[in-house]
Amino acid sequence: PVFSRSHNDSLYTGTYRPNVYFGTRTRDTPTVFTGFMWFDATRSLVRETPIRHDCEESDHLSRYGWNRHDGRSYGSQEIVDRDVGVILTTEFVKRPGKERTDWAVRIRG
Repeated sequence: PVFSRSHNDSLYTGTYRPNVYFGTRTRDTPTVFTGFMWFDATRSLVRETPIRHDCEESDHLSRYGWNRHDGRSYGSQEIVDRDVGVILTTEFVKRPGKERTDWAVRIRG
């Protein structure tokens, strides 16, 4: 093989989810996808309550994106949604040597 097993294992799970505000996936078949959505629960009608998940210019977020990310074992980002009135922080981390099985996500807001 071109790369060692430890190199390949370090890339097994990660934040490889384009076009969503936050998501993870494995490099398996079938792939396991994770992510999260949020909305303004104070609005009374469903049609008035846009759900945030896919990156949409029409969401008018003040800011989102990775503040720190090494592309492999950790990342931290802040999502500022003034329309909904939240600041969300997402963090992703993997334990060295256990990247395939030992990882965590924390979402605060």
